[in-house]
Amino acid sequence: IGFKFLLNWEQLRMEIVGQASDGEQGLELIQRLRPDVVFLDIKMPKMDGLNMLKQLREANCDILVIIMSGYAEFSYAQQAIDYGVCKYLTKPIDTEILEAIVKKIVCQLDEKQNGSEYAGML
Repeated sequence: IGFKFLLNWEQLRMEIVGQASDGEQGLELIQRLRPDVVFLDIKMPKMDGLNMLKQLREANCDILVIIMSGYAEFSYAQQAIDYGVCKYLTKPIDTEILEAIVKKIVCQLDEKQNGSEYAGML
């Protein structure tokens, strides 16, 4: 099932502002659209998620990043933590856990942005 169908994003006050088929395209979209939250995978064509995350941090992008991966290996999670990932979820994704995380993130963004109606994400 597609990621955008996992939750009722509008009800959670989130809007999907972009979607990429590979890491290079994702990085370009993030830099252009500047979403508040990015969901990414470890394994992606052209550029993996950890390299993408590293480049975002090197560019001082203050974006909340949630990794959703089929890889539960500690080394991936440890590297993601070093790059400041917000959450590391393993597939299959538990929608109740994902919804709780999204609600918490929206509250954090509300505090940061003083009540913005929607948060953009990729």
